[in-house]
Amino acid sequence: MKLNDFEKWYFDLKGYFVIKKAVPKKDIINMRRIAKSWFDSSNNLPKPIHRNFNSPAAKFLYNFHYVEKYFENLVLNKKILRFINGIQKKNTRVYDVALAKSTKEDSETKLHSGFEGGFQDPNQQFIVANNDIFASFVNVGVSLVDIPDNLGFTCVPGSHKGNFKIPKNITLYDDSPTVANVPIESGDAIVFTPLLRHGARKWTENFPRYTVFMRFIYAKQFHSNDSDRWLPNEKYKKNISQELYELESRDQGQRAKLEIFLKNNGIF
Repeated sequence: MKLNDFEKWYFDLKGYFVIKKAVPKKDIINMRRIAKSWFDSSNNLPKPIHRNFNSPAAKFLYNFHYVEKYFENLVLNKKILRFINGIQKKNTRVYDVALAKSTKEDSETKLHSGFEGGFQDPNQQFIVANNDIFASFVNVGVSLVDIPDNLGFTCVPGSHKGNFKIPKNITLYDDSPTVANVPIESGDAIVFTPLLRHGARKWTENFPRYTVFMRFIYAKQFHSNDSDRWLPNEKYKKNISQELYELESRDQGQRAKLEIFLKNNGIF
């Protein structure tokens, strides 16, 4: 299913789009409860979940959607996949899923990325042609908590298609219109191209921030930066549905089950 005219216009103009209430509140409550229990007992996580607590900005868990069905359903969310599939020519692949926790003790994520002219990396292309858009790589963030207005998704709108050097004095804490701070409620999904200059302000609330991040690429392309974390996890593939396994796999003509799922849900 293609994006509508407003979605195309907005994503092209801004470099991001918020899908409001993409995930039901009852699912968010359950995912937040499960996330808290995992981080509280991070020395005894069920396999194949593994952790990375080395970042100064957040603690991360991976492979958790192989353990809990709520998170598998999130990766297969119809509203999110409809939008991503519309950007990636009905042929998207999720290759990385992370659960992040931030607290007052963690640092900010400084503004990074942003296009400054020249040739685009094929792994992060953003193209507009024939009244349509294509992005070979998009990020999705789903918040499990309500985010205060001053701590939302922070970015420089339109910086995904700039042609000049981004001024070094622009920071996370600059005001609109140069820097946007996009309000996010629990269950909202924000979709953005990694070419967009973006970051996260230091978390200041007394409760933790939980976010599920998903990274999608065009399913027929190779990913040039290899990692043993990239999906699918072959050893544990029986933990997930065939539809999700195919969504995590590079398209080599073997995605029949996924195509049926997408068509049945009005996504293909």
